[in-house]
This record gives sequence, C-alpha cells and structure tokens, in this order.
Amino acid sequence: MTHTKGPWLALQARHGDDSTWHVVILKKNRVQVLTRVQTLKSSDAHLIAAAPDMLEALEKMCIAYAKCNGAEGDDYNEAINIIAKAKGENK
Repeated sequence: MTHTKGPWLALQARHGDDSTWHVVILKKNRVQVLTRVQTLKSSDAHLIAAAPDMLEALEKMCIAYAKCNGAEGDDYNEAINIIAKAKGENK
C-alpha cells in the first residue's frame, strides 16, 4: 500500500463549524481534499497533515541508523514496526 504523496496541508473550514478541518494536497492549481476531520483541536489536523513527512523522515533515520549501528536494538525495531503500521504492513 502506498499513501498519497505530500505535501499535505491542514486547512480550517471557512464556513459553519470552526472545528472542521480538511487535510488536502495541492495539485496543479487545485486543491484535492484527502479527508475532512471534525475536531476541536487544530493540532489533530496538523498532525495528520504532517504524517507523510514524518514517515519519510523516520525511514531515512532508520536507514542511516542501520548503516552506522546495524539493524538491531529496541528503538530501531520499534521504528521499523511503526513504519510497517503506517504502510499497512504486518511486521
């Protein structure tokens, strides 16, 4: 499974309920809504929007860690499991 490539953005709805946020991507002069999040906290929408960037950064960190320290250790294994969870893979 692959996710929709970012960057993702969190935009607050400009109509009605202040607690509605949209997670969107920009595509050639248009906005594509990935999901609508109803929440009282903007931080939830921003966290969702940051997910692709965080996944990519964690993958890069695991590669660099494995090159320096080998693919072992509790923190490394936890990171690998989180990556698999984000990708919908069972590890």
